[in-house]
Amino acid sequence: MESGVFILILGVTLSVLAIIVLIALGRLPSELANLRRSCERTKTTLLAAERLGGIGTWSIDLQTREIFWSKRVFDIHRRDPAKGAPAMDAAISYYHPSDREMVQRSVDRALARGDDYEFSARIICDDGEEKRVVSRGMCQTNVTGTVIAVFGIFIETGTATSADGASDNAPATGDHISSQQE
Repeated sequence: MESGVFILILGVTLSVLAIIVLIALGRLPSELANLRRSCERTKTTLLAAERLGGIGTWSIDLQTREIFWSKRVFDIHRRDPAKGAPAMDAAISYYHPSDREMVQRSVDRALARGDDYEFSARIICDDGEEKRVVSRGMCQTNVTGTVIAVFGIFIETGTATSADGASDNAPATGDHISSQQE
């Protein structure tokens, strides 16, 4: 008799679980639609912020070595988006030769320790124009503290040389980015 009760309880439990799964599956399409709308809203907001603020975004996935540049970063560098984002070494070669060592140190320190960074430097665009930019980067680490990605922004602050020939040393503006990732 005890095995019959067990089978009855098991059958009721499986029936309840099946009902719960069916209810959840019924909600799945609407939840997916909500997620799609939320992603689109976030993307639209980010694109508006880039355009209105003159900011370009970029990221590096260190596991895949994939680099992402937003349209604005391509515009700042005057690089044809059809070429895709450059590899990391090629991206650093955009910086003025006198600034590359400082840029490389900042990036190396960030990758080694997970530190955020900010610097102002000159870049040489694909069309040869020299511009001053501010770059800010924020590292994402995994649970062991290993840096797995870097996210950042570029802000074009002007041409590297003003009309009178003086260097445009516009200071970086804004607060330092701090990561809240754990």
